[in-house]
Amino acid sequence: MALPRASPPRRNTLTSGGAVPIDLDEDAAILRVTEQLKTSYSDRHTPDEIEAAIAEARESLSALPIRTHIPVLVERKARRMLSEHTG
Repeated sequence: MALPRASPPRRNTLTSGGAVPIDLDEDAAILRVTEQLKTSYSDRHTPDEIEAAIAEARESLSALPIRTHIPVLVERKARRMLSEHTG
């Protein structure tokens, strides 16, 4: 008699407007990145400017189906954007 197979763990995912799954862990990582950049760039940019850079960077990567490294890519792109617009 075979034991029933355990189902894989469920991931916390939603579907964006483009039907690309968004991992809720990604959202938490993006929030951490946002707070880090607010600390790093607080002397050069307002919190709104930093949040806008994060949003623009994330939006530019929204169609990528593999989401594993999105927070790192968002951070790099936002840092580049903020550095280019520093004074």
